[in-house]
Amino acid sequence: MDLSEKINVAASSLSELENDKSLPSADTLSKLYFHTDVDIIWLLTGIGSMLKGTPAAEDQLSAYPEVSANGQDQKLKELIKKMVRIYHYGEPEKVAHLNGFLEGADPKGRLR
Repeated sequence: MDLSEKINVAASSLSELENDKSLPSADTLSKLYFHTDVDIIWLLTGIGSMLKGTPAAEDQLSAYPEVSANGQDQKLKELIKKMVRIYHYGEPEKVAHLNGFLEGADPKGRLR
């Protein structure tokens, strides 16, 4: 109840998120990031440390096969790190902008 009040999300909606019955909006993810100690990478993927700061978001990149497979492409690696930093540490507007751009670039998730 405290968390639902803190992030301004109905307790029933929060319960659905906790039980994998629905997906959070970018706004809800942003609020969870700012009002809890939960690491955004873990929240989005379940990979890495659950709590912020242990280990750093950039260190968790190696858990992604896409990053490992493209490890020789330094420019791509830097862009991925930048996106993770923005998503992890950016202001809510920046995170929303990044989400909007990525959704527009791959609206149906078909680019693989």
